[in-house]
Amino acid sequence: MSKFTKHLGKPIKKIIDGEEFEFKPLNIDSLQDFLLVMGSFGKYTEKELQDNPTKAVESLDEKTSDKLKRLITETLKVSYPEENEEDRKAFALKHFMVLMEALFEVNDFGGSSNIEMKKKIEEIKRIRNEQTTSD
Repeated sequence: MSKFTKHLGKPIKKIIDGEEFEFKPLNIDSLQDFLLVMGSFGKYTEKELQDNPTKAVESLDEKTSDKLKRLITETLKVSYPEENEEDRKAFALKHFMVLMEALFEVNDFGGSSNIEMKKKIEEIKRIRNEQTTSD
C-alpha cells in the first residue's frame, strides 16, 4: 500500500434494486465541478427540500446539470470500468437520485460546508424513502 493510499477516501456501498454496489471516490480532476454542484445544492433549506425533494435537481441550470451528470457518470466509470459506457449512462438515468447521494457521500471533503451538505443529503434520502414506502 502506498503512503497516500491509506489516507484516501474509502468506497461506499449502496443497495440498488436489491443488489450491492460499491462506489469509489473521484480524484482532484473533478474538484471544480464537484464544488460548483455542491454550491448549487447549498441554496435550499431542509424545509424547501421537504416540500419538494427534487427541487434542487430541477432548478439546476444547464451548466451545473451537465457537471452533475458528468460527475455521476465518472463515478460509475471509476467504480465499474469494465461496464460499457451505454450501460453506465442508462444505469445513471434510472438511479439518478441514489447515485447523486452516493456521489456526495463518497467524496467527503470534510469542513462545515460538507456538514450542511450531509444534512441535505440525509433529508433527500429520508424523503425519497418515505415516497418509496408510500407507493
